[in-house]
Amino acid sequence: MERAIDTFRQRLRLRRYAKNTIKTYSGCLSKFLRAFEAHDLGAVAEKDIERYLSHLVEKKGRQRFPLKTSARGHRPVL
Repeated sequence: MERAIDTFRQRLRLRRYAKNTIKTYSGCLSKFLRAFEAHDLGAVAEKDIERYLSHLVEKKGRQRFPLKTSARGHRPVL
């Protein structure tokens, strides 16, 4: 799992994302991977991801998640 997160961080660095953005996105990816560690990631469907995000909203209340497109038009890289 750590190797995947390190690779993800490197991709963000190459795309010149800010350090805080890399930290935030990497943290989100880490939590996601831990939540689905018992699953084959290739079999995880969009509906599974939607349920996961819904769970986060319910757990944390209404707050912004860093998964939305930023003001500069960047999208998270997976």
